[in-house]
Amino acid sequence: MLFLLASILSTTGLYLLFKWFAIKGVHVFEAILINYLVAFSFGICMVENPTYAFEQAFTFPTWTWGALLLGISFISIFNVTGKSAQLVGVSNTTIAGKMSLVLVVLLFSLTNPEEKLEWHHWLAIALAILGIVFSSIKSDGVKMKGNLLLYPAIIFLGSTLIDFMIPKLSETANTHSEISLYACLPFLTAGLTGGLYVLYQKTNGATQFRFTQKEWIYGTLLGVINYGSIFFLVKTVDSGWMMKSKIVCLNNLGVVMVSTFVAILLFKERLSKINWVGLGLSIVALLVLMM
Repeated sequence: MLFLLASILSTTGLYLLFKWFAIKGVHVFEAILINYLVAFSFGICMVENPTYAFEQAFTFPTWTWGALLLGISFISIFNVTGKSAQLVGVSNTTIAGKMSLVLVVLLFSLTNPEEKLEWHHWLAIALAILGIVFSSIKSDGVKMKGNLLLYPAIIFLGSTLIDFMIPKLSETANTHSEISLYACLPFLTAGLTGGLYVLYQKTNGATQFRFTQKEWIYGTLLGVINYGSIFFLVKTVDSGWMMKSKIVCLNNLGVVMVSTFVAILLFKERLSKINWVGLGLSIVALLVLMM
């Protein structure tokens, strides 16, 4: 339960930091690239037995190559998430990412025989969908049309891939050291991909990249929180506390509620009556899932 709570708080912190980037004028891509380098370095320090873990990783089991491939999607979706939080808003961006729980739950029920869902689970999912939809109806002056709709669509599909594959691939790791290394390997690939992109742009005369003290400070903070969001989710799944599909639901609903309340307090985002109904339905969905 503590790992799940830590995962919810960490993931919420990511969305809020992206909003803060806009206020402080932080360059998103540069901060994201620094974040991956920090997340990987921080994650390595958290591996109990790094020598053993790397020996196992170099045999390239499923968790190794799967984690490395996830890193490529990480930097793509993360960059879109950062832009979306600034252009579309924290709440709408969070909603788009957390709606992935619908497809994720279906994928788990289809691929894992033990993930058979009872009637109250489906009821909770239905309530969660309604809660997320109602919570996403905003009157913050942002008109969701044209190319802005592309941001939540990409986040929805990308989040589905990430939310499903992270817990699914963790099943192939056998020890705590392997799990800890697995949690930070995607950041390595993401950082290398971003670094190669910057190098390519630089060789072609690009001058838009700025790695100032501001990017390093906020990128470092983002990296520590980002690693925590993945590590705590993996630890929650590894604990066997409950079905993976339920963990994904609880995690996503928790992020929606916490990020919305914090956005109200810090960024003065306003909720309409229908938004409060959505949050109420989300709370009911959480209670039903805990049955």
